[in-house]
Amino acid sequence: MSPLIQPYADRHIHLNGPGDQRPTAVEIVQDLGLVDRLKDVNILITGCTSDVDIETARALYLTGANVWITARETTRGHAVAAELVTDPGRPVNVLEMDLASFESIRQAAATFLSQTSKLNVLMNNAKIMMCPQRVTKDGYELHFNTNHLGHFLFLQLVEPALLAAATPELPSRVISVSSLGHRMMSGALDLDDLDFSKINCNPATAYARSNFANIYFANYIDRVYGSRNLHALSLHPGSIPTNLAQHVQGSEFYERMQANAGYQNILKAVSARR
Repeated sequence: MSPLIQPYADRHIHLNGPGDQRPTAVEIVQDLGLVDRLKDVNILITGCTSDVDIETARALYLTGANVWITARETTRGHAVAAELVTDPGRPVNVLEMDLASFESIRQAAATFLSQTSKLNVLMNNAKIMMCPQRVTKDGYELHFNTNHLGHFLFLQLVEPALLAAATPELPSRVISVSSLGHRMMSGALDLDDLDFSKINCNPATAYARSNFANIYFANYIDRVYGSRNLHALSLHPGSIPTNLAQHVQGSEFYERMQANAGYQNILKAVSARR
């Protein structure tokens, strides 16, 4: 096993819930010697205004990279940016973007490209979970629009910047934050029924579909763009108690998980709850 991974493998043997020995993102950046080592790298993180989102940005800012975050509400975005900045000469840039609106996505991409022509890392982090059923003004089911289609469109718009930054020595990256939620989907992803016109929509299935699409999306990007030094991956960040689960709190499913000792042991925590 790689010496960069081995130290953390040992610390995952005995899980004891939030605060156990598993490393934080900041600790990993420090262990890899990446503090202030990525000063010419541009990183954009979508949906970065709460919980684990903020900790992701905090760790990446520590590398010395130029960081952009997006937010539906810029007031909240600027408050987070002010919290993260430790070097007045390197601000955290805030883009207003609502991933449920194609118009908003196009405007955010245009604003970003007016500020820089290169993007090294795009982190598709924003997500909603098990919200009440709704169709967006663009005509798509809310989860699929927000969690997948919005990121798909944004990638198409900033693709030139990702490719412009890509080199064999430092490939560009697209990171899609997914989850184990895709396992709640039964059967194949029906691309002809994205708005649930053929089957009844329920929040769990809608969430699962969008996570399934995130995984397929990452695989597609790596397969198509890998030869041009643009790579992608999808990931499950771990079970972390955040406000993402606000729509399932109080449900029978939520209460059952809260009472499950095994589940409580795998939970992670973030250092700054919102």
